[in-house]
Amino acid sequence: MDKIEKTSVKLDTEIRREDLNNNLIIIGGPIVNTVCFKINEKLPIKFLKKEKAFVTLSGKKYYDDEIGIIIKTNNPFARDKKILVIEGKRYIGTKACVIAFMQNLEGLSRRINEKGYAIIKGYDVDSDGIIDTVDFIE
Repeated sequence: MDKIEKTSVKLDTEIRREDLNNNLIIIGGPIVNTVCFKINEKLPIKFLKKEKAFVTLSGKKYYDDEIGIIIKTNNPFARDKKILVIEGKRYIGTKACVIAFMQNLEGLSRRINEKGYAIIKGYDVDSDGIIDTVDFIE
């Protein structure tokens, strides 16, 4: 296992230009995260603010609040680096992404490595108002 020499967790508002030239994990969509806002148009799945929906390269749109997107792609600020974007239409969609990591990391990793992204939908199966399971919908 490689040793991580230096780790850094920063709010999007604390990011400096030179920080963008690294491998990044970006949590939160373009409405709440300024770094995600900067790269939204370069992602294979974009968030359309006016429509309040995610749109894929094929033009398919996802409107549900429970939709989450995980994307692994080249870092547009440094092509030799990668970014992992974890975002939801709302916080509930981001939570669906976290649950996908916890419930099915192997399947999620396989899907992301094959397609470059995963679209996840969260469900409240016990009707307590809390997302407790997820499905990979694309």
